[in-house]
Amino acid sequence: MTIIIRFIDLESPTSHNKDLVKIKEHFLGFIPVEKSTSGFLAKTLIEQLENFILPIENLRGQGYDNGSNMKGKENGVKRNILDINPRAFFTPCSAHSLNLVMNDACKCSLDAISFFGVVRQIYSYFSGSPSRWQVFRSYFPDFTVKSLNDTRWESRINALKLLRYNLGKIYDALMQIFEDPRLQTTSVANSSQNEAKGLANSICIFKFMVAFVSWYDILFEVNISNKILQNKKVDLNVATQQLNITKN
Repeated sequence: MTIIIRFIDLESPTSHNKDLVKIKEHFLGFIPVEKSTSGFLAKTLIEQLENFILPIENLRGQGYDNGSNMKGKENGVKRNILDINPRAFFTPCSAHSLNLVMNDACKCSLDAISFFGVVRQIYSYFSGSPSRWQVFRSYFPDFTVKSLNDTRWESRINALKLLRYNLGKIYDALMQIFEDPRLQTTSVANSSQNEAKGLANSICIFKFMVAFVSWYDILFEVNISNKILQNKKVDLNVATQQLNITKN
């Protein structure tokens, strides 16, 4: 478990610094945990705050990801803390909430699921064999294909960055494997060649190309907002303006 605290530092009125109130954020450390239940996590969190001589009575806010064990209305860590200090208002992690929205958006239609399925297959295909990986590296010596992570939508934009302007090279690499006569000796090799041909055909379909450009542009814009939301200096006004720009 990771613990990060944010607090207000009040400068003395005699200070030469014009900003008398400063918002600061400090990383307290990684805490090993044996269980992931809300009760155990809450107990561990409270103990760590006590170790740092930080009275929980002074806590005015708490924020976690959107896991049920963390933000659960009845039994989450949030609820356990609120039972001790009702003034420790809960604020969900905006970046994680955006992550969940985008993950669901990427599963909103069969076409979207099919598109990202092909992108995932490209990664799995090249990384699943040393010989196929060698072919990939011959076309992209300075790059690597990126896998998709179901819990991090940002992995999708990372996966698309390489393909965005190099789809032709990906096609050539797949066709090189398909046409390699050395692979036409065993049933396993033939299956690998057929898979290469199938992927090559998939990325040439017009619908795939339209989806590719559209999703890249959408995720690129959302990624800008995501980075801004994670900036420790961002305020509510800037965040709202950026989200409206992205939405429009």
